Amino acid sequence: MSSELPPGRLGNLTPEQEEKLRQFWVAVFKVCQIDLSSFDPGSAAESADAPDDEDGSGDTVLETISSAAASDSKKKDKKKKRSLFKRSKKDGGTKDGGSKDGNPAGESVATVTKAVSAVDLAAAGADDKYGQSKLFQEALANQTPESIRDTLWAMVKHDHPDALFLRFLRARKWDVDKALVMLVSTMHWRARDMHVDDDIMLKGDGGAAEEVATATDEKAKTISEDFLAQMRMGKSFLHGSDKQGRPICIVRVRLHHQGDQVEQSVERCTVYIIETARLSLRPPVDTAVNTIPSDKRSAFCDYNLVSFTNK
Repeated sequence: MSSELPPGRLGNLTPEQEEKLRQFWVAVFKVCQIDLSSFDPGSAAESADAPDDEDGSGDTVLETISSAAASDSKKKDKKKKRSLFKRSKKDGGTKDGGSKDGNPAGESVATVTKAVSAVDLAAAGADDKYGQSKLFQEALANQTPESIRDTLWAMVKHDHPDALFLRFLRARKWDVDKALVMLVSTMHWRARDMHVDDDIMLKGDGGAAEEVATATDEKAKTISEDFLAQMRMGKSFLHGSDKQGRPICIVRVRLHHQGDQVEQSVERCTVYIIETARLSLRPPVDTAVNTIPSDKRSAFCDYNLVSFTNK
């Protein structure tokens, strides 16, 4: 395995890329309504020196957040004594970020929408093949900052937060606006459409087996039965790693026949394998390898599944 870090990864960033990462953190803070003015870079430095951080893995993210907070503070008008995201009583706000009329969610959504109004959705949607700009707008319209923040940290799992953000920046060629749209739309898809963290990965194959035995809903039972059938036949599975330390996912396409299982179970199985591969990654490795046997024939290709996987 090569010890050389690929460019654009944590530990091998140019000054320009580091600045983009800081800008990305500030943009995410705005979406999550995190008060940058109350962040003390000095306390972060003390935390970074704490004895429980033996490997120093927390240093980079603390340094990034500190720099982001400091950079954002310089841009603020010195005459403004309150945070960009705090609503004063004069504005009709309450301590919990809600409003006097008892509609905290509505006020939070309005505040977030205003905070990210500078995002260039037209430019971000120019090459948007999967409707991520629309999902971005739906997420801001339907989710509170707290739920977006919870979804974000549920998605991070064992990843270094900086490393996760860098994935989105690289995918959008270091365009912060496009990366933010991609991140928020991905979180919305994971939380509201697929329920990746609170259903598929939480229950796993054990939950599917329990549902088959106890479910009274025939549709849910069928989805679980088909999910288990695909796992047992070994349609796709993880086995070993290559010379670069990347987990190998073997996909036996000959075992897949469109219509044998309901579409929802195929999608759940696909997400389950991808997320399991992600949990198998050992830094600095951040990708897995798909291996498809050469007996694949295009006549048996399930284009709906291909489109879902690409998305």
